[in-house]
Amino acid sequence: MAKKNHKQCDRMCETCVNFIPIGKGDHICDASAPVMVLEDYTPTDKYYWCKGEHWEEM
Repeated sequence: MAKKNHKQCDRMCETCVNFIPIGKGDHICDASAPVMVLEDYTPTDKYYWCKGEHWEEM
């Protein structure tokens, strides 16, 4: 498991190992229960939902 570095969390979801593409521009965060963070490449209301608490380096 990668070491958490909260100084890098400002890079948002796209730089986190938990950011998973699922097709057609949709991406989920699988840090806990799957959460849709991008839909058709557009941030949802759940984008960056964890505020960096689950961020892990790729």
